[in-house]
Amino acid sequence: SLERLAANAPELAPLAEAAARYARASKASRTRQAYEASWGAFERWCADRMLPALPTTGTALALYLADRARVGRAVASLELDLAAI
Repeated sequence: SLERLAANAPELAPLAEAAARYARASKASRTRQAYEASWGAFERWCADRMLPALPTTGTALALYLADRARVGRAVASLELDLAAI
């Protein structure tokens, strides 16, 4: 993460802070909240199956999306999940 980078390389802290500001400004607050929720669901799904969320694999991602679709997630919701991951 940017925070970890700044902690390990203090000379990069101003750049890390600027990058974090740019990232926050790039999406609306509600979009960021939706991405955070989707990412959290993926992390929990991976943890429950003892799979790493990062780095993930195409296989794990395909299984996750198939599982979400199986329980009735709409295509738009799956697209949001994919964008968040």
